Amino acid sequence: MATFQDVVLAIPGLRAYYPLDDVNGPRDIVGDAHGTIHGNVEFGPDGAKFDGSSEIELPARDFFSAAGNPSKELSILVYQTVDDWTRQSANNEYIHWMGKGKSGAHEWTFRYYCDGCGGEAPQRPHRTSYYNFNPDGGLGTGSYFQDEGDGNGTERVIVGMIWGNAGNGGKTQMWKNGELRDTDMLSDYDVYPEVTDSHVFLGSRGDNTGFLVGRLRRVAFFDRKLTEAEIKSFYDARSYTEGAGSSGGGGTPPPTGGGGGGETPPPTTTPTEVIVGGEVFPVSGVDTNRGSGQLIAYTKSYGSETDTNEWGAEVKVVGGHVAEILDQQAVPVGEHNMSLTEGGYVLSGHGAGRTFLLENATIGVRAGFTDAELPGTPPPSGGGGSDMSAVDAAFTAAKNASAALESKLVATEVALSEALTAKGALDSALDSLGSAIDAV
Repeated sequence: MATFQDVVLAIPGLRAYYPLDDVNGPRDIVGDAHGTIHGNVEFGPDGAKFDGSSEIELPARDFFSAAGNPSKELSILVYQTVDDWTRQSANNEYIHWMGKGKSGAHEWTFRYYCDGCGGEAPQRPHRTSYYNFNPDGGLGTGSYFQDEGDGNGTERVIVGMIWGNAGNGGKTQMWKNGELRDTDMLSDYDVYPEVTDSHVFLGSRGDNTGFLVGRLRRVAFFDRKLTEAEIKSFYDARSYTEGAGSSGGGGTPPPTGGGGGGETPPPTTTPTEVIVGGEVFPVSGVDTNRGSGQLIAYTKSYGSETDTNEWGAEVKVVGGHVAEILDQQAVPVGEHNMSLTEGGYVLSGHGAGRTFLLENATIGVRAGFTDAELPGTPPPSGGGGSDMSAVDAAFTAAKNASAALESKLVATEVALSEALTAKGALDSALDSLGSAIDAV
């Protein structure tokens, strides 16, 4: 049965994802931008519950900003529920319930107008907006939807997007429940997004201009514009369970990876580090979905093939040596999975994991784990198991010694060259001295 993580983790460009459930809390399951709780935030299968004075702070990362992404595009997904639309803060007009910005370092924010509040609130009942600003604040470009029927306890699947700037046709967009509701030009308010040092806050904007009384879950950040089909898929999957390891709505790891088969349970001792060609890299799991930046080990227990996506690289290890290498990005999509057979396993890497494999794996190089042996993978001929720590530690020491020797030889060569130059100068000076003596 499909899970929500099957949906969201397969979307390209995912940089951070927070289920905000009772399994993961404020943890980013695709990276390390984990949140910090301020106040009383309760986590359950239906998300994080905010009490009107609490918030979750996310650390500074460039990918939380449109200007910080190479594509200059940012898409934000959030499942949001307001449990009490009335005033909940010092602001008597609207509630900032998620945002990145502070005085002198504004970027973007989500807000809604509150019931019984002043200003434009009476004319804008339950209007929910996504705004983008210049760093110095002032008026920003905002897209919105306004549905009075969104009463207490109504969950909305919201996507806010921004791309470009006021000088190149940049826009903001607001989507609700899989449908486009509003598009606005950044040039309307001359907005040129910049990366600031502001942190992202969930449940507020971090500047005491509103606190949510309600719930947030499934908060995701993408460094590209999402397509209509992708946005609709989030709404269609709203009733899916979160993913493996959840209690009805939670998840464990991670992005952009495959499903798979196999009924054999994973090993009780899971490797945490792999050595390939004398270099080490963390192992994020065995026979599970491959996530962004991760390296996963697959055995025959998983199925007949790795069943991962086309954005990584895979290395087959047999008998403690690399037997096959596949750059999944360099082959047709239908050919990007490696077969899984008895007596070997596949290392599958995405992002940093992909880079590690392609930089260190060559056919025949030794490979193994430092702290465990996978089931169904017999040791190489001659014994010794698949624990390569001693051999590869010696190999690494030899390589480091070789590098040190090479450095010394280079230094010696430079010193010798300088000595020969000095000797030439001395010989020339002695010749001049002899000529001067003869002339006396």
